[in-house]
Amino acid sequence: MAEPYVVAFLGGSITWGSGATDPERTSFRSLVTEHLRERLSPRSVVAVNAAVGGTGSDFGLFRLRRDVLNANPHLVFVEFAVNDNGLDQTWRRRSFESLIRKLLSGNAAPHIVVLLTTRRTMSDEDEARHQESCRDHRRIAEHYGLPVIDVGASLRTHCDGGCPMDTVLPDGVHPSDAGYRVYADAIIEGIANLPLESPSTVHEVAPLHSGIVENVTMVAAAENPGALDLPVVDLKTPYLSGAWQLLPGDGTLRLTVDGGTFGLVWWVSSDSGSIRWRIDEGDWTETRCWDEYARHFDRINYTVLAKDLPDRSHQQEILASDVAVPGSEGFAIRIAAYFTGR
Repeated sequence: MAEPYVVAFLGGSITWGSGATDPERTSFRSLVTEHLRERLSPRSVVAVNAAVGGTGSDFGLFRLRRDVLNANPHLVFVEFAVNDNGLDQTWRRRSFESLIRKLLSGNAAPHIVVLLTTRRTMSDEDEARHQESCRDHRRIAEHYGLPVIDVGASLRTHCDGGCPMDTVLPDGVHPSDAGYRVYADAIIEGIANLPLESPSTVHEVAPLHSGIVENVTMVAAAENPGALDLPVVDLKTPYLSGAWQLLPGDGTLRLTVDGGTFGLVWWVSSDSGSIRWRIDEGDWTETRCWDEYARHFDRINYTVLAKDLPDRSHQQEILASDVAVPGSEGFAIRIAAYFTGR
């Protein structure tokens, strides 16, 4: 009997299924998985949900080994077009291309399908930024010979036929069940001729952009509680279920990190505060963990503290700031993981 066919869905909240009445039944992820089970029957299909809401391809790169590659997928869908709007163009291009190259770097590289989602934009600037993100993703995917499915275009075409946009994209970003059905149908049509059970064809291609991040590491508190000399607290989430807690007065956390990129994954909640940090005894910088979303719900988020350090070891110092953040109920810093790249 053939081994299970593994499909991974890597992306943000659209991939997770936010806005669906039941993400495990009516999201595009679930609908496409159902199609693959019918198409590949009697072979079993295992679906890997590697979606983390509100995150871009930069965080996708650093969690790629843990969340996707360790499952040895045969097929990977990549969806970051909307969330990558928030990244500056140079970093977005570096991150997305580094992610694609990492997916292609193994001995048995999976089939990779890049998805372009859409949003109801609030301004011309928003629209221009989104289109720029889509163009970057498409150009990088086509450089590596990867299929691109513009599900956002399919949704807009659907609405041109008389369906109001707010019925399929109620909050402007996340589809309704009907919108996810349109996304899923576009994906199913787009992969109809993809030889899913044959090995993917990978060609040696020079990078499009400089500064490609080749080696990445993510150290999670839930799996490596002793990596930092801090107490580990439980989080109310199945993803990265523990975090190192740092409070004002706890002193300075010191880390030796290798490479040119460093960042933190943290738990953002109503009592989150800010950190003060510096690298190699440079100037102190304050970075806020708490944000306006924390008034309404807790969540995993991340921050990239450094992108272009010299490629060597660096001394990182972090402490919990005792300066109150307006709107926050406290000062707590809960670090679910840290990541490095070179």
